[in-house]
Amino acid sequence: MDQIKNNIISISLFILLTGIFIYSVFIPSTQKINTDFPNYYVSSNMYLDGKDMRAAYDNVEFNRQLLLYGIDNQIVSYTPYPPLTALIMLPVAKLTPLEAKLWWNIFNLLLLVCCIFILSKITQLDYFKCGLIFFLSGFALANNFMFGQVYLLVLFFLLMGMYFMQRDKDILSALFIALSIVLKFYTIFFIFLFIFKKKYKLLVYSLVFSVAIYIPVVLLTGFDLNWFYFTTIMPRLGDAWVGTVYAAEYQSWLSLVHRWFSYEPMLNPEPLVESTLAFYILKYSYIFLILALAISVLKRSGENLKLELSLFCITCLLLLPVNASYQFVVLILTAAILFKYFYDKKKYFAGSSLVLLMFLMNSHIQIFITNSFKDSPLNIFAYVKLIGLLIFFAVNIEILLRLNGVKLFSKRTFRLFALSGIPIVVLTILSYSLNKPINNIDKAEFIPTGNNYLVSMPSAFDNRLIWTECINDKFVLRSNFGFRYDKENVFYPTLTDSQHIAFETIENRIPKQKIIDITTGIQRDASAIKLNEGSFNKDKTIRTYSAQGIIYIKDPSTGKHYPLTSGKQMCYYPVFADGDSSVIFCSDRSRGVSFTALYRLKIK
Repeated sequence: MDQIKNNIISISLFILLTGIFIYSVFIPSTQKINTDFPNYYVSSNMYLDGKDMRAAYDNVEFNRQLLLYGIDNQIVSYTPYPPLTALIMLPVAKLTPLEAKLWWNIFNLLLLVCCIFILSKITQLDYFKCGLIFFLSGFALANNFMFGQVYLLVLFFLLMGMYFMQRDKDILSALFIALSIVLKFYTIFFIFLFIFKKKYKLLVYSLVFSVAIYIPVVLLTGFDLNWFYFTTIMPRLGDAWVGTVYAAEYQSWLSLVHRWFSYEPMLNPEPLVESTLAFYILKYSYIFLILALAISVLKRSGENLKLELSLFCITCLLLLPVNASYQFVVLILTAAILFKYFYDKKKYFAGSSLVLLMFLMNSHIQIFITNSFKDSPLNIFAYVKLIGLLIFFAVNIEILLRLNGVKLFSKRTFRLFALSGIPIVVLTILSYSLNKPINNIDKAEFIPTGNNYLVSMPSAFDNRLIWTECINDKFVLRSNFGFRYDKENVFYPTLTDSQHIAFETIENRIPKQKIIDITTGIQRDASAIKLNEGSFNKDKTIRTYSAQGIIYIKDPSTGKHYPLTSGKQMCYYPVFADGDSSVIFCSDRSRGVSFTALYRLKIK
């Protein structure tokens, strides 16, 4: 009788939440373009149109491309995305943005149904309870639809991999695990599970399939682009240099540690202590602590495949440099497995509490708590998702240990912690030596310019300086002499003389060149004007330019190239200024990749 009552309640809640989801999430998601979808849509269009994909990793240029492809009132960043991203939306790329998103979210809706079905097979929970867990993931599921993200597809691949893993079908399991790794690299942490559970076939097959799947990606997108991403972009992403990096909204350990130890004049002017060394010590100590705990439990957990898979889903999320809401769909698998464990033991409160915790981690309550603490001395409490993940991690570990009747802190565990000290020291020394405080190397001076969110494309004439700055989802023109222009998006502004600025704007998906009189504000078309010529000195004898994110000077008399900047940061759009005594450029030092601010470098 109780079972029937529970089933009736589950079915009723499922029908109710399905209706709410369709009305408040799915339908609105097809009527508006939000943040992340343009990254996939525009990059696919750029690829089909044969454009230089390297330009996608310049945030300003990529947002210019958004306007060319019919998406306005959006500011996005393609930078964290690998070249593979440009291939995902190819089937719908030539539809209008809203048509493409409609078909993409219909596909996501089918994925959702499939994921509920497979999750039920994995956990032995009925379809309705699995569906409820999905809907109770809050923003995790909702934002996958609202933002047009791909994490439901990642979850689908993971679920299929685990489904076949349970049935000892290593080749099929490895294929789907490999697909998840190639799509979003963070699932590669599952290799530790395969290693320490001695699933060597699964390990080898997964790595082979991953390489085999990615080879066509390299052939299609180009070796140079992939080399650039994996050698230049990805190492900095691994240090959490993403977006505004210091924002508590990123909800990761590395974001928090950056707030404590990384200095940035506008975004993080008052860290606890400015220390690159402390950042790397805490980064690697955290990573190896999480891995050591997970591995220690794995080596003594017997055969508890579902709970081990659950543990590594949490581990993947804990080790991400940045945690966005939609990435937490992966936590649904963990929540379902742990809920089933407690449900079978009739510990309904414990199981329901974990599902409720998942909901709170991805709800308006989390946003309220984060906003309340993010600017206080107790800012660690703003990291609700991080704390929640650690609770899930601890519960999962405690269950595995209890099932096998062992204690966590044994001689084996302490031995593993001790061995972890070696890579912590080595990686800390290596990372610190490669990422020393960059401002102490090239002596570039920060130029404060308003809110400094995304500043780029400077141009100088005599003592006058102009630049573009992202304000309220628009690239406006700012200056050091009080002039401002924000009636339309401005790109590649050039001071042609002391009174006139040439620039490019986008009207009806068509680039238009204009000239504006600084004094009168009168505009005219200027199709004959070549924009952004500010990279030569006054007499056109010396040129400054950017290559591979480094600013150089070329002396035509000798033909020699001299690097002006150093470090791992990206530097763009250099111009001579101050009577050719300095070079002004934009740089993402101490910021997320390609989230630039202005700097001045004195030269001889």
